[in-house]
Amino acid sequence: MNRRLLIPLLSLVLSTSFADVTKGGFGAERDLGTRAEASKETSKKPADSKRTSYPFHGTLAAIDSAGSSITLEGKKKNRVIAVTPETRVFRNGAKAKLGDGVAGERVTGTVRRNAAGQEEAITVRFAPKAPSK
Repeated sequence: MNRRLLIPLLSLVLSTSFADVTKGGFGAERDLGTRAEASKETSKKPADSKRTSYPFHGTLAAIDSAGSSITLEGKKKNRVIAVTPETRVFRNGAKAKLGDGVAGERVTGTVRRNAAGQEEAITVRFAPKAPSK
């Protein structure tokens, strides 16, 4: 009885092992066409695609309207961020002016480095003064 089962089983194994795996058989790499190639190309980032902006947060120390900058309190030294006419300023989610900020309140936003290497604000968000502990 073992021979009756062994011969068909052996022929089944041999026939599947010699299958043409290049045409999508078991273990063959499938050709997904141009769609897969296009997704591979778009997933790779170019070498020069560096992040240009980054977030900031802190406590507002001062606003210099004449010099168009804001100063954040720091542990060792204060941080000065330049404000340009393109900078978007918000207070509690609504548009505001730079002069609406009050020293001692929380300020967040995004900045980028300009050609001179100075931090330049893209957005500035003023929030109410944080409650003291």
